[in-house]
Amino acid sequence: MLTTTKAGHVTFVHSDEFKGEVEIQRGADKISVPMEALRKLVAESVRHELLMIIPTMKPDSLLKRLA
Repeated sequence: MLTTTKAGHVTFVHSDEFKGEVEIQRGADKISVPMEALRKLVAESVRHELLMIIPTMKPDSLLKRLA
């Protein structure tokens, strides 16, 4: 089954199982990309954010994140 997720002016039409192709719409523009490509992009974004935070974390905060 397809579902729609909105983020501001961008609409994502995707499987409710988050598999397969994702249609990304902004205004009249549309593109279809594999869900796996979006996962990789988001994972790299999260990795970057964590790399910026880790050097400033105190040891107890770092260990709490692992628990």
